[in-house]
Amino acid sequence: HYVHSSAGYSPEDLEGVDIDGIDDGLGGAANGRGILNPMIVVQAQVFQVVHGGHDVEDMLHGWTVVDHSNSVMYAGSTTGPSHNNMVCSPYAITWHVDKSCHKVSPTAFDNLCKQMSDMYKLKEDLYPHGSRKLVDSKYVVKAEHVKPLA
Repeated sequence: HYVHSSAGYSPEDLEGVDIDGIDDGLGGAANGRGILNPMIVVQAQVFQVVHGGHDVEDMLHGWTVVDHSNSVMYAGSTTGPSHNNMVCSPYAITWHVDKSCHKVSPTAFDNLCKQMSDMYKLKEDLYPHGSRKLVDSKYVVKAEHVKPLA
């Protein structure tokens, strides 16, 4: 997924500073620039790594598959293993979710990991890790609030 935030750093913020603006997890999106309640949008895509899949050169810097005709948007919260039916995430997130599964080559996925490591020194997101447990349906956004992505 790709995280965008009003707490992120602008090019002017980064001038002369040794900050790249990309961090493991939510990083600066939730805590950047001291903003207490930032607007956060997460773009989510599903990729299946298969031989014969598309050789996408840059999966790191945003939605890389052009056709998002099967995408929706809705309000939600952050994910992660520390949130469940008893502990809510403190962040409100607008989700843009591409419901299609995009097949990419092993080379494309290896290159994603290489970019994450070489360009941004990311470590925590380079290995499989936990995700949020499915929550009780009473906490799930109602279907009438899930809209096609405009």
